[in-house]
Amino acid sequence: MALGAGAALSEAAYAFLAYASFNDVLADHPLVASVSRAALAAFLIGFAVMSARGRPDPVREPPLGGVRGSLATGFLISALNPTLVLSWAVVLGVLSAANVVALPRSGAFAFSLGVAGGIACWFVLAGAWIERRRTNLSGPAIAMIQRGMSALAFALGLAIAATL
Repeated sequence: MALGAGAALSEAAYAFLAYASFNDVLADHPLVASVSRAALAAFLIGFAVMSARGRPDPVREPPLGGVRGSLATGFLISALNPTLVLSWAVVLGVLSAANVVALPRSGAFAFSLGVAGGIACWFVLAGAWIERRRTNLSGPAIAMIQRGMSALAFALGLAIAATL
């Protein structure tokens, strides 16, 4: 769970940066919203195809490093992945272009807190689910989950592409 908390902290910082700068970019360049939707659609479809073609990794026991080590590892995994700020910028572009939510300038901090909370909850739920089913997660079960997630990402990518 500490791994997830560390990842949530650094990814929330990237989400804050994306949100704080997004309104200025969108105001100066309205084409950014369409480009964001196209990029997200292409990413989701590409991810789905690549993921569906790959083989799942076997379930392994994570190395034990204590809470501080796990927190630092989670933080660094996200912090050293600067594409996350681009991912959040694309998500914000899609939400804004589709008029799903308003993006007031003052909402950056609240948005980043929501991101951190959502990521932390995801890690808690996923960790609990995996721990509960650890012995049942065979290669075929993992492959089935991977194919299902690939199909979901592909469908979402197509739905976003249809809005272009």
